[in-house]
Amino acid sequence: MLATMVLLGASLLAACSDLAARRIPNALTFGVAALAIGFSALHGPWSVLVSILLFAIVFVAGSFPYGRGWIGGGDVKLLAAGSALANWPGAATFLLATALAGGVLSTLELARQRRLRVTMNRFAVAAAAGSLEAGMDSDPARRNKLPYALAIAAGALVLLASETFAPWLQLVRA
Repeated sequence: MLATMVLLGASLLAACSDLAARRIPNALTFGVAALAIGFSALHGPWSVLVSILLFAIVFVAGSFPYGRGWIGGGDVKLLAAGSALANWPGAATFLLATALAGGVLSTLELARQRRLRVTMNRFAVAAAAGSLEAGMDSDPARRNKLPYALAIAAGALVLLASETFAPWLQLVRA
């Protein structure tokens, strides 16, 4: 639970930075990754290996949306470090909760900008065409940067809740 509290604190700091400057400091993300190794070392070499694998898998998987301009590099690094800190099975709950919070955050932002209907129409075009690119706005400058660290903080909060008063939120039990 201490690791999860550290993750929540770090993700809240990242959310503040993301809101203020749309940047997540490397020192924060790599600090979380280092702490993940340290915390997992307390549970033995297998835990360290799992932590490193989680970091690598999430980092590599996050490279695809980063390469498309759908998510920022700091978000990918924070997700990877957070997954390593949550370790297994906490990373499953953390990632799913983060994804759901990101969807809610995106929907609220689109509604605030009065772009939800247009975006849903573009999504329908993309689904019909079988290509995400078919529904994307062709001008990257018009795409808004979403402070996704807010969703990551929400994922960390759900993980903490699942470890304390709401164990029914856990996707996988150890």
